[in-house]
Amino acid sequence: MKIPRPRFFYHLQFAILSLLLPLSSGWAALTLGVPFQNGAVLQHGKPVPVWGTAAPGETVTVEFAGQKATAKANQQGEWKLNLQPLAISLQGAEMKVSTQQQTQSLKDIVVGDVWVCAGQSNMAFKVRQTDNAAKAMASAHHPLIRQLLVATNTGQDKPQNTVAAQWTAAQPDTVGEFSGVAYFFGRELNESLDIPIGLMNASVGGTGVEAWTSDEALRGDPNYPAIEGRWEQVIAEYPAKMEQFKKNVEAWKAARREAEEKGTTPLPRAPRRPDGPDSRNRPSTLFNGMVHPLIPYAISGFIWYQGEHNAFRSTEYASLFKTMITQWRRDFDQGDLPFYFVQLPNRDLESDGSRVAWAALRLEQAKALDLPNTGMAVTFDVGDSRDTHPKNKLDVGRRLAWIALARTYGKDIPYASPMLKNVQVEGSTLRLSFDSPDGLQLREGVLPAFEIAGSDGFYYVAHVRLSGNAVLLSSPSVKQPVAARYAWSNDPPVSLYSQAGLPAAPFSIDTRNPDNGSH
Repeated sequence: MKIPRPRFFYHLQFAILSLLLPLSSGWAALTLGVPFQNGAVLQHGKPVPVWGTAAPGETVTVEFAGQKATAKANQQGEWKLNLQPLAISLQGAEMKVSTQQQTQSLKDIVVGDVWVCAGQSNMAFKVRQTDNAAKAMASAHHPLIRQLLVATNTGQDKPQNTVAAQWTAAQPDTVGEFSGVAYFFGRELNESLDIPIGLMNASVGGTGVEAWTSDEALRGDPNYPAIEGRWEQVIAEYPAKMEQFKKNVEAWKAARREAEEKGTTPLPRAPRRPDGPDSRNRPSTLFNGMVHPLIPYAISGFIWYQGEHNAFRSTEYASLFKTMITQWRRDFDQGDLPFYFVQLPNRDLESDGSRVAWAALRLEQAKALDLPNTGMAVTFDVGDSRDTHPKNKLDVGRRLAWIALARTYGKDIPYASPMLKNVQVEGSTLRLSFDSPDGLQLREGVLPAFEIAGSDGFYYVAHVRLSGNAVLLSSPSVKQPVAARYAWSNDPPVSLYSQAGLPAAPFSIDTRNPDNGSH
């Protein structure tokens, strides 16, 4: 005998069907752009884009800080709206995002200033790895300093809209995973300005500037044919190199087992996987996978620490770096956003075959100062001769912060390293004038760092004396000097500082061609 079902069962069936029907007619879940999560920091003082996806044609409503804005999803399901400029808020608030079918609530949203912090391993270098990690971590009671850590996302040949990322507030048990440079930068801003600071950390070790630049921008750069040619060669050689890599791995495993059995140290190093389609250095891959998903989030500006990977192709760097900066600013579409970067520190690399590779790259980095609203933190006095990853990230972060506090926030503080302004020949002496508002100082007991040369191109250590904001150089070996250079090596001595203790930027200048190597 068939048992009749209760009436409520048919009501339940109808309710389930009514929920499932939209799925068959193109219904899509409401999503938000990557940075919109619990604990986010929103930018104050400018329109705040909010974006995501929903069912095509569906209306999305965003409510926050007394505002209510709506947008309709296009045929691809994409929507975007702008909140009007927000006031700074130290108290976490709720953002409500809804459609007819769904509602999402984001908790603990604060409003302050947001900075994109990007580059290679020295930007990725964590607080817990720094030389003052214990003190920095123990004192990190800064709930209004928050990092959005963007997961490494390589091998992307097209711009992506999503990437794994998470906001975390700076506390003793979390700050160890923050970028050291970004955290010390953000801490300086937070303590000076007393506002929330968001740090969007998109950084990957061992990466070149071309991986962080869009394909469209690269194609417009004069170095593109060389970049394309190198990459085509990488792809062509990849299958054979991968086969050899597999053999090397098996040999390494056997050698490691033998070393462990004999108690031999150190153990052999694992072979390095060859670059291929999923390489972190595929042109544009890191822009596609890690930067594009953040666009067009409202931000204050960028800080950047990269260049090591490009040091042996330094002649390309000035153009590529300017191309990347210009492209990022254009894509974020908020004007000439501040772009402050770290000049390479000191490092003894003579074993790698070049005494001046990093010195040359430093000069190419400095050329980015030709672009408006840029600033450079000189750091070749706080590096480590023996380590590409110096542990002193406190001074690096502070120097970037001082530039931002002075240039972006209008604070009256010393921030600028002395920069060579011009050079004059005065008989057997060269007069080098510097842009250094608070004056110059020569530190005693430092090995000579200045050299001069005549028309024969041979450089000699120079006798140095100060004259106001100028340095006078001479040498008994050079009767008619035409060129000078300062700190012209990978790991140079540092003797010239501002009165505030900031090191002068290195340079190489020839009076017969004054634009050849100075800024």
